Amino acid sequence: RFDETGEGGGAPQYLSLRYSSTKASLELSDAAPAGASETPLLMSASPRRSVQTKLSRTPLGEVSGYLALDSHPVSAGGAARLPESDLYAARVTRAFVNRRFRASLYGGYTHEDPTSESLQKNTLRRAIYGGMGEFKIAGACSLLADAATVRQREIEGVEPARSRTAWRAHLSGRVAGFDGRAQGFSYQPDLATALNPYALSNRRGGMAEVARSIWKWRFFGNFRSEQPAERAGFIPVVRVNRSSIGGHLDLNPQSWVTPSLVRITHRGANTEYTESRLAPDFTSVEPRGGRTSARFDVAVSEDERRAYTRRRLASGSLVSTRRQSATIVSTLTVGFEDNRNRDLHLSDTTIQGSFEARWEAIHGKLLVAPFLVASGRDYELQGAKENRYGGRLQVSVLRVPGLGE
Repeated sequence: RFDETGEGGGAPQYLSLRYSSTKASLELSDAAPAGASETPLLMSASPRRSVQTKLSRTPLGEVSGYLALDSHPVSAGGAARLPESDLYAARVTRAFVNRRFRASLYGGYTHEDPTSESLQKNTLRRAIYGGMGEFKIAGACSLLADAATVRQREIEGVEPARSRTAWRAHLSGRVAGFDGRAQGFSYQPDLATALNPYALSNRRGGMAEVARSIWKWRFFGNFRSEQPAERAGFIPVVRVNRSSIGGHLDLNPQSWVTPSLVRITHRGANTEYTESRLAPDFTSVEPRGGRTSARFDVAVSEDERRAYTRRRLASGSLVSTRRQSATIVSTLTVGFEDNRNRDLHLSDTTIQGSFEARWEAIHGKLLVAPFLVASGRDYELQGAKENRYGGRLQVSVLRVPGLGE
């Protein structure tokens, strides 16, 4: 694409050149790494100008490689885009036991040079190595295990060499009509690299989820618990638990309602926070075209170890797009939020809404689009109040004789 040339740089901003056959592929592009979704401990889906290759039939199995030199992430901005990085990554995958067991070994290396604009003043060199195994159990169940280590090379006179490790195990499948999955994980701090700038770090825990379909309902329940993997200084360790139950009812192929109940707790040396939330949502198609979606949340929270923390939060939203006639389409949006401190008997309330219509006054020639918006905020906890209103009328000439659209 030559229409976006990087602020007048004269070079195409998006490039894709690819050769593929039944045995191999080679690609030069600005796309994200092809194996990012399968190896999240090695790399994340961050697009860069890179070379990617894959060999499907080798004595070792499937071999893939990734190379990016003097690269910057295409999708990032600010400080994350400033360092120049040389990235190397490779993976070997092979299946065993009639493809019931699949094993992968992978590794990567990053060389990150500082630039005059970046805050980073030292060259960072990191090596990543690890492996993954996936075993298909009888039926539709599978077990996946993944582990990786990030090795930070020594920065002479600044920081010694160190290693950080992450692992996860994931079990999923279907038994007796129930669909379920469970996961355990542990991520040490400082796992982010140029290959994986969005790496999860400093958390340990697990989760479980189960679901079953009965008639038109899809019932589900899940639980997740996590806490920091390492203590940092005098910062207390807080364990966060989140559980939810609910259902999904199909009213018709394009309309449904999903009620759910969520409970969240934060437990630590100086906090005992609990939150209970009821969160139903509804969506339905309109007879003439369009869709109406509504959501309503009511949450009650309290920290037993802190004063004036009893709160009740109620919020809701409605978005409705409808075709009023053959020439008029309207969109109505309404939302509100009421955050009440039950100890002080004061509330922060926000109400806002907008309305937009598209009226084709003359078919194929003239379009009239009025837009109205209003919002009101009454913040009793802060002693502030504000009302705002706005509007716009847009008239578009769709086709002018002799000039086109």
